Amino acid sequence: MVGVKGRIYFDKTISQQDRDNHRKSRDKINKKIKYWRLHYGFELYNEDYEEFNKIAKKIAKIKHCIDEFINFDTDKREDLVFYGENKMAYDLCLPHYEYIKNLKRL
Repeated sequence: MVGVKGRIYFDKTISQQDRDNHRKSRDKINKKIKYWRLHYGFELYNEDYEEFNKIAKKIAKIKHCIDEFINFDTDKREDLVFYGENKMAYDLCLPHYEYIKNLKRL
């Protein structure tokens, strides 16, 4: 039975080791989410973990210029120059542009 915030209320028949393993995995997820919130500035929750975890390493490459990535405009010369300087990182994150754009900022 699943409870609040992903906690599972175990029956007494489930071993202590299984309970500890579940607790460790839940704590690991929560620590990653706190790290991402602090360093990337996105409002993330447990529901966002799977999707964000897939692209977290790509976002790490543009974390210094996330706002410029979200507000990128091909008509502005400054944006094109900035794109040229960060081309590799931008190209990695471009397939996930809509997802990154729709994430709420803190």
